[in-house]
Amino acid sequence: MKQLLSSFITGAALIKKGKFTMKFTKKSIIVKSWVALVVGGTYSFDDVPKLFNLRTVVGQVLSEQEAENKE
Repeated sequence: MKQLLSSFITGAALIKKGKFTMKFTKKSIIVKSWVALVVGGTYSFDDVPKLFNLRTVVGQVLSEQEAENKE
């Protein structure tokens, strides 16, 4: 329990200092999930959270899919 608390505090401190950043990729499950939700009409692109680079990557995937569909 002590170790878990210590890890949480360390992680929170790193996030606060801006030293911890998450980088989503096109292969990330969260990116794939948001793309499916937007394409399916459940959510709009504006509903994608501004979380690290999530919104940027989801936008890239959607743009690529749109370009492929036009071909």
